[in-house]
Amino acid sequence: MWQRIKVIANPLYGDYALAGGVCPDVVARTVTFNLNSMFRTGGSPMASEDGHVRETRHGISYIRTRGRRRVSSLDYFPFIFFLVCIGFLLFVLQGFVLFVKTHLIYFIIGASAVAFVVLLSVIKGIRRRSNESLLVDTADHVCTKENPSDKDFDLLAKLRGKAGRLTENVSRNIEVSYRELVAQIVRDGLVESNELERLKKTEGALQLSEDDIRIGRIRGFRMVHESAIGDGELTADEENSLNQVRASLQVPESAIQYELTQIEELRKARIIKESPLVPFESTVRLQKNEIAYHETASTELKKRISRTYTVDGVKHKEYEFAEIRSGKLVITNKRLLFVSDGTSSIKYDAILNIDVSYTTGRMAVVKDGRKNPHYFKLPEPVITVAHLAKAIHSHG
Repeated sequence: MWQRIKVIANPLYGDYALAGGVCPDVVARTVTFNLNSMFRTGGSPMASEDGHVRETRHGISYIRTRGRRRVSSLDYFPFIFFLVCIGFLLFVLQGFVLFVKTHLIYFIIGASAVAFVVLLSVIKGIRRRSNESLLVDTADHVCTKENPSDKDFDLLAKLRGKAGRLTENVSRNIEVSYRELVAQIVRDGLVESNELERLKKTEGALQLSEDDIRIGRIRGFRMVHESAIGDGELTADEENSLNQVRASLQVPESAIQYELTQIEELRKARIIKESPLVPFESTVRLQKNEIAYHETASTELKKRISRTYTVDGVKHKEYEFAEIRSGKLVITNKRLLFVSDGTSSIKYDAILNIDVSYTTGRMAVVKDGRKNPHYFKLPEPVITVAHLAKAIHSHG
């Protein structure tokens, strides 16, 4: 059966759309066209069974002559979207490249400046550590060398100036070297003029503060002091040595008040030992023919265990001294007498040993036949022990 239909040619795909509404029996019907006649006359060719007729949306029918489906405009959307995205990315990339080209010089300058600063910091740190190490070695050399030259002091001062502010570790090492120098100077108990000059040069080269100098010199004086009173006595030569060292090092009396008190007590004790015993009128009632040589306030003490503990299976004890009673301690030609709410005495021939503590002011008297010593707290223990030792030596 032949029908006349109007077609619209699509040369790109070889498809032809039917126009003028839906054709009768359009489904499963085939049509053929006289293309030359259609393009030439624009007429409506006759349909035959050479091709398939299909119906699409909106009543538009398409005739496929090459076996290909008709492509609508919506089928181009993914491709178009892809092209738009590519274009956008190219635009952004072009803008970024333009930005980098424009600001690259600033970026390079900034990065170079940062790298230069970091490099300078690293170099400065390395040089600083090297100077500090050299300063410590030079300070130790100058302080321990027997006779350092002026060049040694100049080099030490130059290195100290380069070092600037010292770290805690370097300051500690320099302080140790300075103390060794002070100890070397006062080792013989005297500070000579050339030694004092060397000490001042070292202090100036090291740029020591007044506090560091004062502490170092006080330590030097205390070394001489401990050496002098180590045996519990102070000779006249030792006293003169202490006075000379204190004056040369310019040690303030307020900083060594405790040491000066000990020196004064030991000086009095020396005089007591070197002088004869002098009787005096005691406030305590004594026996017939008993003479008092010394009397002082005293407190009787008792030693007791404060706590016990065990370490690695070994038992340890800690002791404390408790005050029992206060009274007077009298040294006579016959005995050591303690008077309080009662009286107790120790004869000289029963005394085995006497110990004294400068720091606590305690005197311990070991008596024959007694397990624990007698403990007394005294205001001037050195002087009291000197009187007691003199009395025992004279009447014991």
